Amino acid sequence: MSLNNNNFEQLWTVEEVAAFYRVCAKTIRRKIVELEIPTVNIGRQIRIRATHVPLFAQKKW
Repeated sequence: MSLNNNNFEQLWTVEEVAAFYRVCAKTIRRKIVELEIPTVNIGRQIRIRATHVPLFAQKKW
């Protein structure tokens, strides 16, 4: 059985999203707590779907 990377969705870390929007990682974490940013939890790690990242620009932070 071979794994094809096309079957997996790209996930970003909180730090990657913060760097993309040029804000502090704490700002992203705050929005996650306020449930404004949908996340994927993998154990204790928080990840954000790459397809959701452009949608955040529509929100006024």
